[in-house]
Amino acid sequence: MDSGQSGAVPRRSAVEGAIRSAGQSLIRGIYAVGAGVYDRLLVGALGYRAHECAVDALVRHWTDEDRGPVLDLGCGTGLTAAALKARLDVEVDGLDFSEEMLERAAERGIYRRLIRADATRPYPVPDGSYGGVVSSGLFTHGHVGAEALEPALAATRTGGLLAFTVYATIWRRGGFEGTLAELERDGRIDIVAHERAAHFTRLKGQSVHVLAIRKRR
Repeated sequence: MDSGQSGAVPRRSAVEGAIRSAGQSLIRGIYAVGAGVYDRLLVGALGYRAHECAVDALVRHWTDEDRGPVLDLGCGTGLTAAALKARLDVEVDGLDFSEEMLERAAERGIYRRLIRADATRPYPVPDGSYGGVVSSGLFTHGHVGAEALEPALAATRTGGLLAFTVYATIWRRGGFEGTLAELERDGRIDIVAHERAAHFTRLKGQSVHVLAIRKRR
């Protein structure tokens, strides 16, 4: 069933689940080996800028009524938090499943707290802990789909702002189009911004959806 029509996250078969699990294991291995050169490869060689897109979406819609802390979801080495702290005076926590990435993120000295956790499951924090959530690079091939939106919303206080990027080729297949439409239709969120942007300056034909949403309830 087309997720864009039904609003439901596409049902995954056992084979798809196995492929996804294998992909996540591969990614964990890459992170473990390459965390030290991750930033240089991604930003320096490829011109990655999805973190800037997500931060810009958050900052543009951050109001005087908004307050932190902000959760950097899928924080990696801390690129997104560094970009956010350069533009907004707010405390930031980071969450990632990779211990190696969290170690690199800690070296930046900008996080209030770092949390090792699965982004698709409830976080080890009280509901409503954050005034905002920002995420870039998490919603892409081999990572996680729209199932990660529920834990993010649970961790955000009512009225809080979430800004994130979704790789264009998984927008429908990962369930984002349908799930966000359903959340908005049910009155749980307001989609305050939705744009498409190129997230690599040195790679052609690559784009992300950039969203800012407010939690209504």
